[in-house]
Amino acid sequence: MGLWLLFLSSFTSATILPGSSEILLTAMLLEGVWSHWQLFIMATSGNVLGSILTFYMGYFIYAKKPIDFSANKHYRRVHDVIQRWGWSSLLLSWLPIFGDVFCLLAGWLRLNPVLSFIAIMLGKSMRYAVLIWFMSSVG
Repeated sequence: MGLWLLFLSSFTSATILPGSSEILLTAMLLEGVWSHWQLFIMATSGNVLGSILTFYMGYFIYAKKPIDFSANKHYRRVHDVIQRWGWSSLLLSWLPIFGDVFCLLAGWLRLNPVLSFIAIMLGKSMRYAVLIWFMSSVG
């Protein structure tokens, strides 16, 4: 049950829904019931799948509603980064708040899905790997 809760928390954290999978992951690490690999795989896979959902939300929103980049300074900044760096900007998809915007706008801008998903997976997996390593070395 605990691992699936981590998966769900990680999934929702990568969408427009609020969440903080890092807190749950840290608590589960401290509990010591699950291996680091189990926690890493569940947190990363949930977070990556949530980001893919957000990417496709942007992809399908494109046809229905244009995004007004002048209305939100965060959208404008992220848009400028994506326009400059393309799919590789999704290596930053792990960032709190901005990461969701990166994924949404990447879909809206119709970036290559395969390359985007690879960059998302690398960024997200590095975040969880660093968090697990840090928590393991501290405790």
